[in-house]
Amino acid sequence: DLSGNIEEAGGRFEGSARIRNSLLRVTASPAVPTTMLLWNVNTLATDNRTNITLLVQGGGDNHATLNWTNGWNNFGTVALDSINGGYWATLNVSSGTLHNRAGGVVEFRPGTGGGRPVNAELINDGEVRVNTGTSFSATGANHENHGSIWLANTTLIFGGDSFLNLPGALLAGAGTFDVSGVAFHNAGRVSPGASAGRLTFTGAFSQSDT
Repeated sequence: DLSGNIEEAGGRFEGSARIRNSLLRVTASPAVPTTMLLWNVNTLATDNRTNITLLVQGGGDNHATLNWTNGWNNFGTVALDSINGGYWATLNVSSGTLHNRAGGVVEFRPGTGGGRPVNAELINDGEVRVNTGTSFSATGANHENHGSIWLANTTLIFGGDSFLNLPGALLAGAGTFDVSGVAFHNAGRVSPGASAGRLTFTGAFSQSDT
């Protein structure tokens, strides 16, 4: 296991090295994809770069949390997962915005159960894959989707002030978008999954003609 101050400067993690209770910096993209396995409570002090998967995994011996305090850009992959029972994997952004950039992926894996909350305002230009129930929530949050959000027979909850699905953006798959806690407006596309796919919206649905 690794702990302390850890910098990813373009190298590669191999095997199953677990990072615990550490301060992380990602300062360069590796030439080939690599995964940083995050257990317990870790803090990220930089953006996440391409070819890096931050795997926040509860259940090694406790819940898992990744904290970021000043807004965060994701150009790589962030995955929330669990093993060995119903352990939680949580992502916190205490101020600013979680900005999933074009090419970036935020993924929620069912694992072996437990919650997968994101306590942040979301601006999505990339792809969000929701394979287990989760939420994006923060006081006063104004969430925006410019990319795609896919549900796989599960529920995604938005909390805060508003959620906009903007022109060219996509809400897709099968499941429920719970927008009852925000002012929701759709100016993009809503596309249920393969027959007989069904998307449900809980809350008021405002639609423009774009």
